[in-house]
Amino acid sequence: MIKEHKGEYRIFIIKNSCYSLFKNAQQFIDSHLDIPIKSINDIDPFDYVQNWKFQKLKNNHSDFTYKMSYNLITKIFLMQNPLNYSDISMNDYEFDDNQTLKIQYELFMLKTIKQFDNYLKDEVRKSYNSFFPIDEMYDKFLISKGLKKELKTGNEEGDKKWDFIYEENNKFIKCRVDLEKQVNVLVQNYFLINKEKATGLALNCAKLFYSNNYPLIIIESKNGGGYNDLFTLMHQIFQLRIVDKTFYSFRTSKCFKTIF
Repeated sequence: MIKEHKGEYRIFIIKNSCYSLFKNAQQFIDSHLDIPIKSINDIDPFDYVQNWKFQKLKNNHSDFTYKMSYNLITKIFLMQNPLNYSDISMNDYEFDDNQTLKIQYELFMLKTIKQFDNYLKDEVRKSYNSFFPIDEMYDKFLISKGLKKELKTGNEEGDKKWDFIYEENNKFIKCRVDLEKQVNVLVQNYFLINKEKATGLALNCAKLFYSNNYPLIIIESKNGGGYNDLFTLMHQIFQLRIVDKTFYSFRTSKCFKTIF
């Protein structure tokens, strides 16, 4: 993570869901959570993240944010990022106290029940070429079976400024009419959410927006992707003027014409 240290912004390590796999390194990790990283494999940590070769977006700023926000370097799928043995076997993290953590990637295979295996295969088919962290998919599976509660659903106390909102496990779609600035606003960060509820919310937002002549602002907050049919629905109801002029590829999840 990035945080301020002695008047400048530095990169620090944090513990994530993989922490338990590295028992031999846990004591070192615990003692260096508040010490900045000086270098990773003899490279400045900001440059290391920016130039990590297995994911790359066109825009350098969004590319860096994407890698930091989704832990793309620390938690990866080998099917998407095939690595050489040298990339996996050892990485050196040098800290400001001149101590170095030498650590390698661990191959993690989730032992699952057959129900989850089938659920995961169905979700991958629905999402075409989109894949999501196994731990997120397992949470979603538990919620679908009633074994775990969603973090939030509906328009709750802290979100009264939104006219409509649906959220599950920090994935959300929400909209409002800002009467002060005279704009319609829709914000979302995922398409991999409950289709029925997300569809209902999108239609309610559209009905709300078409009740006035305000311009529409759509904010994609680090959208992680998901169901293509949800994108298609929102494209059709919010961008009517360009639907017939836009070619959409369901296999690649890419829209080849965009307006702002």
